[in-house]
Amino acid sequence: MKRLTLFTQMNLLMALLLAVGMSLPGSLHAQRLEEAARLAQQGQYAQAEVLYHQMIQQNPNLIAARIGSAYNNSWQGRYAQAEREFRLILEQEPGNEEALMGLGYTLAWAGKYRQAKEPFRQILEQNPTHTEARKGLAYVYLWQGRGAEAARRFRLLLEDAPYQVEYHIALGQAYLLENRTLQARQAFEQAKALEPGRSEIDAHLRAVQLAPAFLEIDGWGGLTRFQQTNKWGPRAFQLKVQALRTLSLWARYDNSLTLDNLSLIQKNQGAGAYFLGGYAHWNPRLGTRLEWGYRSIPEAGEQWLAQGEQVLYLPGGKAVKAGGFAALSSSLPTEWTAYGAIHLPLSPAFAIEPTYFYTQPGMATASEHRLMLTAKYASPQKWQLNLGGLAGRSIYPDAALSGNLYGGYFMGMLPVGPVHWMQILARYEKGTVDEFFTLALGFKFRLEK
Repeated sequence: MKRLTLFTQMNLLMALLLAVGMSLPGSLHAQRLEEAARLAQQGQYAQAEVLYHQMIQQNPNLIAARIGSAYNNSWQGRYAQAEREFRLILEQEPGNEEALMGLGYTLAWAGKYRQAKEPFRQILEQNPTHTEARKGLAYVYLWQGRGAEAARRFRLLLEDAPYQVEYHIALGQAYLLENRTLQARQAFEQAKALEPGRSEIDAHLRAVQLAPAFLEIDGWGGLTRFQQTNKWGPRAFQLKVQALRTLSLWARYDNSLTLDNLSLIQKNQGAGAYFLGGYAHWNPRLGTRLEWGYRSIPEAGEQWLAQGEQVLYLPGGKAVKAGGFAALSSSLPTEWTAYGAIHLPLSPAFAIEPTYFYTQPGMATASEHRLMLTAKYASPQKWQLNLGGLAGRSIYPDAALSGNLYGGYFMGMLPVGPVHWMQILARYEKGTVDEFFTLALGFKFRLEK
């Protein structure tokens, strides 16, 4: 569920007061209505409710106070009560435009998108050029996830008001729903040019930066140092395509040389794995990532690799993740890992992600526990920085293999063009017996549409 910005809500209610409250006899009611609206916009809903209740008790037919009370309930998330209040007003005054708009927004905020369109359409049947009703209907389509229709309606609104920042922002959001990242970026940049100091626009530009492009290519190469031995070579390559609005597919090669295959490195054997994968964004709350891979280990056998992750998106940009990895083979022990994580935004640009891993390395009674904390920062200038640290413990039947482990990594991404980035990765890990260090450079290319 999404709402209008605080600025827009304030304008909407103040317009209501000017249209209704100032027409009342005397100025006392208008002053009290304005005070109640100010309290509601500051989040002081209880105080606003007291004022509205007093005015309605004194004059039950004071429509402006009843509409203000209904909005106050709606902003608190008390949608059922707000809907009842708006409908009672409309029984008394069926064509009241302020009540119709309030009902439309309340139904939309409650997720009743089909019903929410009707009040706005009722206004437009009488007045096809009614700007607020056209805007309200466009927002309902946007919140419903129908990006193409929302974009069409906001483009029409911009024809009449090309300098309206709110419309440019909404148009960018609509394009982003359709994965039209290039057009979304252009819409947000137009909004920023009109109102440079508005932090909300920077957050939207970061969302474009993190959104999947039509085509993304990533490549990495570098050095891994292990037991005084340096290994140079490619580390990873990925080709990713946004096949559908809610589905991305990729192919990747992974030769990241982590501690799970260092025994292969010592023998100069290939440890690279090949994967095909995809991510499906089923709805605004749920996403699934699946990968299937293959690795051939000389003198040992083949492994089929399966990875998966389920993501539950929560309000406020939070997310809960659960996933796992399994390496299956007819000639090698089965290895598997399970993990859980929570993504916690601390600001529009900064987030942390604690993750717990439990691993069965393919040896009876052996296990490994890891806790990782990752910090992620995405700047308005498109550069990104990730820092992570891990600590854990390995438990093996052989006491010599058991013990604590720790490590950390740094990854940075710096734009060198509109759709090109340079990447750098430094990673260190100390296991119970071995340790390694990796330094890699990479590139990212995004083709937007």
